[in-house]
Parts: sequence; C-alpha cells; structure tokens
Amino acid sequence: MILTIDAGNSRVKYGLYEDDTLMKVIIRDSLVSQDIENICIEYNIQRSILCASRNLTPENLAYLHARRTLIVDENTQIPIKNKYRTPKTLGKDRLAGAVGAHFSFPFAHNLYIDIGTAMTINFINNKGEFLGGNISPGLQMRLKALNLYTDQLPKPDLDDQLSLYGSDTEQALKNGAIHGVIAEIEYYKRKFSELYSPLKIILTGGNSIPITHFLHESYVIKPDLVLEGLNEILKIND
Repeated sequence: MILTIDAGNSRVKYGLYEDDTLMKVIIRDSLVSQDIENICIEYNIQRSILCASRNLTPENLAYLHARRTLIVDENTQIPIKNKYRTPKTLGKDRLAGAVGAHFSFPFAHNLYIDIGTAMTINFINNKGEFLGGNISPGLQMRLKALNLYTDQLPKPDLDDQLSLYGSDTEQALKNGAIHGVIAEIEYYKRKFSELYSPLKIILTGGNSIPITHFLHESYVIKPDLVLEGLNEILKIND
C-alpha cells in the first residue's frame, strides 16, 4: 500500500492507497513518528509521501528520511506546471491540492478553495498550469483573532446556526465569520466564472463540509484533495 501524509497546521491526515483507490483516512492531532511506524507495519506500506504546512522536528525528519519518505518541496517533480513566482514559499499542500484538482478535472479550468486554518484560493488552468491564488483567515482564525486582539470579545464555538444578524455577541461573531467566508467563496465563483469556461470549483479542507450547509449553490466537495494530489506526485517520483 501507499501512504500519503498531509501534515497541516491543525491536524495530520494519513491516506492509505491501494491500486489508486483511497482505502482509509486516519486523522491525528500531531505528527508522531511512532504513529507513522505503526501505520506502516499494520498496512504493509511500501512507499510514502508527505507535504507539511507545519515545521517538522529533527526527530520527524530523521525518521522520514530513514523510511525514504518523499517530502514534497519546491524541487520535487510534479505532473503540472508551477507558474508561481516564488515556488519556495508556496505551501506544499496548496501544490498537492492543485495536482489533485487537475487530475480530477483535467480538461477544465479548476478553482479549488481550501477552507482550513487558513482559507486559500487556488487556480489551475486547463493547460495544467498552477497560476496562483489568494490567502485569507479561515473560520477559526477569524474568531481567534477577534478574541485575541480585543479585550472583551469571546471566542465562541462554531455550530450550524446562522442568521442574518446576531441578537447576542457570540452569534454576531459566528455570523460574521461564516458570512465572510461565504462572501469570499461566492465572489471568487462569480469573478472566475466570468473569465474562464469550463470552470470547476472544488471545496476542500477541514471546514469544507460544514460550510456547504450555508452556501446557496452546489459545489464539488473533495475533502481529501491534497491526499489525491500526493498520490499522483508519488507516481512520477519512483
């Protein structure tokens, strides 16, 4: 089996592939070498690949190198063209997601929106060229920033309640964060649709499924898009 690892800011996702099929996803809060070792033994892992949004510890790096895990960086061979002006600073999860989007819809322009700790907008044209995108705070980061940079605003827990306006402070904060994310998604959908056709819009990331309950239109939901991209990257790096 193949092990794909998406070490994000808030959690780590392990994707187990067999014959190009994602068989299982395991989620952990942190990247622990013993977790990887246990997975590799239990599932007879033959090859592995990792992209990291978090800093890897020296112990992590030593273990991954010992296992000959492919750690995606700006020099890794990829099956799309990276036209980003500063490839070294491009998040490798964004790059893997771009690969996953292109292989999902290879003949379309792809706009994929990752709603995680940060919210990223990523555009890949129908030539398989990653052209760039934008970065803004994710849902939790918006709420955390308001709590951190003010003296009296609380940090509410997100739920499935949304109204046009809040009748208490916690609901006002949640409304503001959710409406802000919705407005961004629908703005980019409108602007990119005016310029590119056919266009596929894909939502991914930890908050992609909850946010769909509040959207007015349907979108392609692929919560494991980064894992899919990592699997494709590994194929051309044998």
